[in-house]
Amino acid sequence: MRSTEKATQRAILDYLELTGVFHWRNNTGGFKDKSGHFYRFGALGSPDIFAILPPTGQIVGIEVKDAKGKVTDSQREFGGKLVYLGGQYVVARSLDDVMPIFGRPKWKPKQPYKAIGTDSG
Repeated sequence: MRSTEKATQRAILDYLELTGVFHWRNNTGGFKDKSGHFYRFGALGSPDIFAILPPTGQIVGIEVKDAKGKVTDSQREFGGKLVYLGGQYVVARSLDDVMPIFGRPKWKPKQPYKAIGTDSG
């Protein structure tokens, strides 16, 4: 049975959650309102998922595709910029494409997470 993009994305998100990797689903797209005005949200070509590689803090962009899915020019351009600036970019057709990047976490935060500019924590 062929894996769907949605199922692969869910598996990757679950894996990142289970391994404790800080990550988020990056929603992008566009819509027309009742007046016919078009609104775009998210950066053109940005990947489906962003994750932070512990303990270095390197950003990883994960573009999820099914077996026949094609990477668009804007996705290729975004991925190239990300890599050029020191991040990683992977086109994931299965969870197996992502696991070598993160592996099993062997890190622990040195201190509890604290947002910059806050008094709590």
